[in-house]
Amino acid sequence: MSSTVANVSGVGNEIVGKGKQAIGKATDNKKPHAEGVVQEAKDGVRNVIDKA
Repeated sequence: MSSTVANVSGVGNEIVGKGKQAIGKATDNKKPHAEGVVQEAKDGVRNVIDKA
C-alpha cells in the first residue's frame, strides 16, 4: 500500500474512531465507545508498522 493511501486510511480510522467514541459517550452506550477505541487503535498500529 502506498504511504499516501495508508495515511488517508489512517486519518479515516482516527476520525471514525473519535466519532464512535463521541456517540457512545453522548448516548451513555459503551458499545460504540469501545468500537471507537478499537478503531483508533488500528490507526496507531498501522502508523507503527508504516514507520518500521
